[in-house]
Amino acid sequence: MIHLDTSFLIRILDPDAPETRLLETMDPDEDIVVSALAWAEFQCGPIKPAEQEMATRIVDSYRDFTIEHAGVAARLFNESGRRRGSLQDCAIAAAAIHDGARLATANLTDFRRFEPAGLVLIGDLGSDARPEWLDAGSRPPPEVQDSGAGWYAGGQGADPSREGSPASGGSPASSRTGPLWMREASLAGVSAPEFHWEYWDAVLDKLNRVGGPVSGNSAHPPFARRTPAKDNWMSFPIGRSGFYLYTTTHRTAGRISASLYMSKHRASAFDRLMRDREAIESSMGSPMVWDDLKPNEREIGVLLKNVVLNDPNDWARQHEWLVRKLNLLDRVFRPRIKRLP
Repeated sequence: MIHLDTSFLIRILDPDAPETRLLETMDPDEDIVVSALAWAEFQCGPIKPAEQEMATRIVDSYRDFTIEHAGVAARLFNESGRRRGSLQDCAIAAAAIHDGARLATANLTDFRRFEPAGLVLIGDLGSDARPEWLDAGSRPPPEVQDSGAGWYAGGQGADPSREGSPASGGSPASSRTGPLWMREASLAGVSAPEFHWEYWDAVLDKLNRVGGPVSGNSAHPPFARRTPAKDNWMSFPIGRSGFYLYTTTHRTAGRISASLYMSKHRASAFDRLMRDREAIESSMGSPMVWDDLKPNEREIGVLLKNVVLNDPNDWARQHEWLVRKLNLLDRVFRPRIKRLP
């Protein structure tokens, strides 16, 4: 997860700014988040309506300022010298620290004093510099082409005949001539929460029409239709605490995912499932991403790349894939999860 501070958000509205180039080098699987306070500061402007619309297409989700954030912000303010006018920066930093996210800023000087408290910064490194986050121990997870092209990481083994491969036109993350959100105009002006609500509303309808094991309704009485999420993810129960099906949209990367997610107290199940990897992938019909890079969480899933999320004309294809994969994940993993100790 990457939080954007106000200065970075303003700068990336300029397609020629170093921050814009830096944003395009970031791991496209990471959510782009703006805290409520940073968003309020951004809207104080002055900004043009078109700039605000563009910003809403860059940001995946927004983070409310909570009482927990307030406590961290107060500690940062008190421990960094109680500088006049710095409380807003303390609050923005606190939201990123609390979420375990990195903060992208064009104002490194003011935020470096929070690094001893655990803030990790991404800043303007210039067009010729290597982004420091690439050297911070993180790496993009391998990507899977649902068409059967198999693992694809950094261009190795790309098959030009495969739909969505970089050689046949490329994924939005690797071959775009400009930021994807600047090229997608069919939903211009729709805020991120509105976009996500409409997107998941259609997915829930599709789930109920198909009638598979994964339902668009609640799993508990009165079994009413679920409320669509206003974030870039939704989860669905799979019959056991600590496990659930998880689907995400990545607008800037141009891809969607469906996966089995294991929370931290179920992370040990990952190794047991890994022993059955060959049979699982055979049942799924394609290789999968087996993500054990997070400290206390695990995820096993598939990706569909080269989608245009802002184009409703492409939604039918995306939703058909999501519903098919969610139902298949349920059928493949539910009995295996039930047998786990």
